[in-house]
Amino acid sequence: MAGRGRPASDNPRSVKVDIRLTSDEKARLDAYAERFGLTKTQVLMKAFNELEAKKSIDLKQDEYLCLKTIGRMTAEDEITTDDEEWK
Repeated sequence: MAGRGRPASDNPRSVKVDIRLTSDEKARLDAYAERFGLTKTQVLMKAFNELEAKKSIDLKQDEYLCLKTIGRMTAEDEITTDDEEWK
């Protein structure tokens, strides 16, 4: 007999989290997921991962500005970027 259900995962999502949303927030989540062919979990994880990445950049930028301000930035520490916020 063939297996039933979803395929096994190396890292299954077995923890359930309940969140409260307004009707508008729920509609926006549903619409985004449908528009891009994602599950609601995928949408939320994508947003979470992007926020984490942005925070990492913000921290690096803060450290860069702090070091530059106190004159402890060396040539090896210099960060090159096209991002105007860093200049």
